[in-house]
Amino acid sequence: TFADPMAIDRADDDTDDGSDRVAADELETLSMQRSTSAQRAARVRSDLTVSDWNPSPGGTVYALASGGGVLFAGGVFPDIGGVIRHGLAAFDANSGGLTGWNPGVDDEVYALLVSGGTVYAAGSFTTAGGAPRAGLVALDGTSGAPQPFDARLSGGPVYTVALSGTTLYAGGAFTSVDGVARSGLAAL
Repeated sequence: TFADPMAIDRADDDTDDGSDRVAADELETLSMQRSTSAQRAARVRSDLTVSDWNPSPGGTVYALASGGGVLFAGGVFPDIGGVIRHGLAAFDANSGGLTGWNPGVDDEVYALLVSGGTVYAAGSFTTAGGAPRAGLVALDGTSGAPQPFDARLSGGPVYTVALSGTTLYAGGAFTSVDGVARSGLAAL
């Protein structure tokens, strides 16, 4: 089910007729009704119907981000529909098919951000794509190869990332970045 069925953008709603609540209730109901057939991931259309897309991750998906016609997923799962994908996976946004993108991480992914051809993944991992990267990694969006960027975080996981211009922001439970004290929030 959805973690917060009320997380609906109400910015365009000039009325207070409760229609956004009805949509949220319908979304929650649809999600719950389909939970046995669309396990842990679902595509909900704008009319609030659930599509047949059912990738069947072998665990929990915490983060989704899209860019360049690709939907990226992160979380704590060993596979997607029986195909090995440790914590990170990518799908063709049109067909829903699993792509060959497979960088893999050794622990959980909590957040994803796509910027141009780069996918930033944040979490509690210590390696990504076979390279040492504690909690934050920049991956090539096509090959999955780790990029040279290394924030050298320590002390705890990264739970969220945001990009403003060329500045990447990270938030979490970490205590330092590249040996400099930064308690839980950093601009990189």
